[in-house]
Amino acid sequence: MSNAQIGICKLCGTKAKLTYEHVPPKKAYNTNRFYIFPSDSSIDDPFLKNPRGRPEQGGIGYYSLCETCNNNTGGWYGNAYIEFVNQAVYRLRLADAQYVNGDPYIIHPLKVIKQIMSFFVTLGSINYSENFPDLTEFVLNKSSRILPPNYQVFMYYNDSSNYRYMADNFVYDKGIIQNYSEIAHFPFGFLLSFKKTDVPIDNRLVDITSWKNYPFERKNIRLSIPAVKLPVELAMFPGDYRTREEIETTIKESTERFGTR
Repeated sequence: MSNAQIGICKLCGTKAKLTYEHVPPKKAYNTNRFYIFPSDSSIDDPFLKNPRGRPEQGGIGYYSLCETCNNNTGGWYGNAYIEFVNQAVYRLRLADAQYVNGDPYIIHPLKVIKQIMSFFVTLGSINYSENFPDLTEFVLNKSSRILPPNYQVFMYYNDSSNYRYMADNFVYDKGIIQNYSEIAHFPFGFLLSFKKTDVPIDNRLVDITSWKNYPFERKNIRLSIPAVKLPVELAMFPGDYRTREEIETTIKESTERFGTR
């Protein structure tokens, strides 16, 4: 990647040369070609079968963090997250699919959730150091377990090559306005909600927010994670976990009723 630029680091707020931050790390199966899609790509091609986007090589990432923040978050949390990914892939690739929710994971929960939070900061469409200083402080202070209760982090398995990177979305659903970001890249999907509500975004998502409560010094924690596999068919629709068949049925019914998608 050779498009380095001077800008404001979304994590620390410093004006500096921004470095390319892979989301997730390259060693977490993030090395393949990807597409940058125009915002209207899904209107006529909802499944992006013939993407009009610009292809990029070397794994998904963003010029969002200064070199210091890039190096610190990777050094503090990267290996713990990569190990978490490797354990998930091992489970997903076993012949006995029921093993996915079998033996507990052995992970460093605080490091993992801080790495996930750093992904959302990097992805953000706004400067998080200004708009969400409590969140960026949680990431920058590696020992901090202080994360206000309005933030919730959810996960699921994304056992496909499909990906979804959607930042700072406002979605009206079930009579309320939800504000969340989502990152889906094999083998996981994560959703960060900025406003805690009593109405779940999807009952199948697993809330992992409590991982913030584990001390930084504690590692090799055994955790059972009842996550399920969810489909990620629509790259540009956060929180949508319908199957391709369900989406195609909806499109067909809409076309028959209104004569258009």
